[in-house]
Amino acid sequence: MHTHASSETQLISPFTEKNAAQFLGLPLEVMSILSKGDVFSRFLILGLSKTPDDPWHQDQLDEVIHSVCAHITQKVDIRVLADKDLITLKDVMSLGRASTKMKAALVANIIWKQFPVYGWKGGNLAALLLERSAVTNYVFKRGPVSGSACLFQSEVMARLYASKELVQALIDLGFLSYIVKNKTEYVISDSLMVFEKKFITPAGLSKKLNISLGLLENVFKILQVPTLQLPINGGSAIEEIIDRGFELKIKIHLNHLVSQPSVNGDTCNHDFLNNV
Repeated sequence: MHTHASSETQLISPFTEKNAAQFLGLPLEVMSILSKGDVFSRFLILGLSKTPDDPWHQDQLDEVIHSVCAHITQKVDIRVLADKDLITLKDVMSLGRASTKMKAALVANIIWKQFPVYGWKGGNLAALLLERSAVTNYVFKRGPVSGSACLFQSEVMARLYASKELVQALIDLGFLSYIVKNKTEYVISDSLMVFEKKFITPAGLSKKLNISLGLLENVFKILQVPTLQLPINGGSAIEEIIDRGFELKIKIHLNHLVSQPSVNGDTCNHDFLNNV
């Protein structure tokens, strides 16, 4: 004889945690953290057992999506936020600079309606639309933004030896993250540190090596150092950045030139060795 609970269990499709994550549109690692907490406690159907092999049922998952998305319009008011200011939860979940715990905490806040959502494309949670600057602020610094957490674009220009147009291109292409505060766009300082560990501008490298930009560009040609070309001014001009993985190769080449008084009329300064 079956109890009411067991009969109810037979009528509802079972989901493994992996399938539940796919149904909601979340990475499995994020789903696992949420499952172990009390984030989903109000969505559990009484009488249905939760086991490692059968932790979820479709009714429960549908209720999660309904609770989060039912009140959200599927048409974003572009007058409030432009498309470039929005990011899907799916894209947030793929951000390498955000930890799994941070991603899970963000999803929990969305489920608890403590993080603003600006639209929904339909389907599952992955299609939720969030404000890009709010996500950036959440990822890099929980809570209110302090002055030490962000930089003026002019400060970034000076630090990278980059033009205003290049800094803006780095922001637009996602190399640098930003927030908007009092209608002013600030670069998140943590994102700049991440960028500097991976890339450098030719002007920045010439300053670091204490050689002219012209000599450095000749070295690029000799060593066939690839540069990442970024379009600026709507594609009418090109700026470049360099993978810092090539710095050692450039240093070794310049070591062979140090003893020479000049190369193509350009003096090599021994001081660059102390700056690499």
